[in-house]
Amino acid sequence: MPAQSPRRPRRLPFLAAFPLLLTACDNAQKVEATTKTDEPRLVRVAEAQIQDVQREIRTPGFLESEHQAAIVARVGGRIRELTVDEGSRVQKGQALARLDDRQAQSALQQLTVQRDAKAVDKSLAALEIEAAGKRIQQARLESQKAKAEWDRQSSMDKEFVAPKALQDAELAFQTAEQALQVAEFNEKKSRLEVDRIDNLIKELDAKIRESEVQIEDHTVSAPFQGILVKRHVSQGATVQVGAAMFDIVDPDHLVSWLDRPQIELEQVRSARIVQFTTDAVPGKEFIADVDLISPTIDRQTGHFRLRFRVRGPDTAVLVHGMFVRARILAEDKRPALMVKKTAVLSEGQVSVVMVVRDGKANRVDLDPGLELKDWIECKNRGENGLRPGDLVIVTGHEDLKDQAAVTVAKE
Repeated sequence: MPAQSPRRPRRLPFLAAFPLLLTACDNAQKVEATTKTDEPRLVRVAEAQIQDVQREIRTPGFLESEHQAAIVARVGGRIRELTVDEGSRVQKGQALARLDDRQAQSALQQLTVQRDAKAVDKSLAALEIEAAGKRIQQARLESQKAKAEWDRQSSMDKEFVAPKALQDAELAFQTAEQALQVAEFNEKKSRLEVDRIDNLIKELDAKIRESEVQIEDHTVSAPFQGILVKRHVSQGATVQVGAAMFDIVDPDHLVSWLDRPQIELEQVRSARIVQFTTDAVPGKEFIADVDLISPTIDRQTGHFRLRFRVRGPDTAVLVHGMFVRARILAEDKRPALMVKKTAVLSEGQVSVVMVVRDGKANRVDLDPGLELKDWIECKNRGENGLRPGDLVIVTGHEDLKDQAAVTVAKE
């Protein structure tokens, strides 16, 4: 019997074994993925804490004098004298310059002479009224006497009175009446003359006062206490009416107007204090008082204006025109629950934070309030929000699921 060759083991085809290999690899990957997913994520946290906060609005501005004016010439003429220069501190009513007023003084003298002459005419007219009054009295007596004689002649028996005598008595009475009327007319004329002269005197008095004002205007005076920041004229120059002569500011009453958008109006309604700094006085913060909030909104810009007033002692180092960086304190200091801004995640219009509780990440919707540099206020506190001391995740919370296990990294 021939010898049989040894039997070789049967081999599976490669293609038949390949699906088994893929299934084994896939199961291994799922096990590994499940193991990684179940591992707690390492996160870093920061405590939610109570802080004293204060809402503020930062804005630049400029200081300016509440009282500032351009002093102009009220009359024309040559400058005879300058008594001050730029930088001079002046008092209210102090003479700054004097213009040549010789022509105005001459005009005043002429008006004064005319007024005195009219006063004499008025006195003469008053005497004429007195004389006219006496003539009226005399004419009235003559009229009464003539009427009495006429009445006597008229009452007598016709047989004993000559017609001519009766006619003469009547004529004498008529003549006396006419004389009385003339005297009364002359008195009225004299009174009208007095009134006319009196009106002329009043007109001259008005011109004299106007001339005196013009003479006063030849002396240019300070309208208020302040500092002359600009002198536009020199001695001997001729100026026209309305020409600029000096610029003056009041250094003791400094204010600043801040232009703000209308959306901030409600926030600053109760503002009372503004704190500000200026590069001119480094390292010092000043406090000012809000004394006016504009009651209207500008249609063109949609802005309103707020004015703050610098406190008295600070005007010794601050001056008109300084640039300032202001902080409007829109409310008093108050305690608030604050969390780090890095903890906040945005999901559309909703702000979310993740809080570590019992080793798990808990999703909490944040009701944001006041924002500071690195912190943001959490307005929803308590059962549906945050509590002081809560550990809020600040790193490692991206794509972290609610109730996912976490491990807090030790600092």
